[in-house]
Amino acid sequence: MLCELCNRDVQKLGNHHLVPRKLLKRMPVGAPSKSPMCVDCNKMVHALFRLKELATKYDTPAKLLAHPEIQNYVQWVRDKPEGVVKHPRRSWKGGKYE
Repeated sequence: MLCELCNRDVQKLGNHHLVPRKLLKRMPVGAPSKSPMCVDCNKMVHALFRLKELATKYDTPAKLLAHPEIQNYVQWVRDKPEGVVKHPRRSWKGGKYE
């Protein structure tokens, strides 16, 4: 199964809510709902953006991929094994992932 963000073939995909569930009541009917995303990418997305930002600015995979920090992250994680992101904020060191 391929992650829609990093395009890695992983054993388990989750569904990233493009509009966070907490804010769904406030969003218009018919707003995009979910995107198949690996756990690593989902953790990183939620570490980088607040819920309101996700709901208003980054509500599609294409918009997420256009963000420079997500681009850096995706380049870094592409050749890593599944489950590499244990704690997203600690993985990010001075503009580079380690």
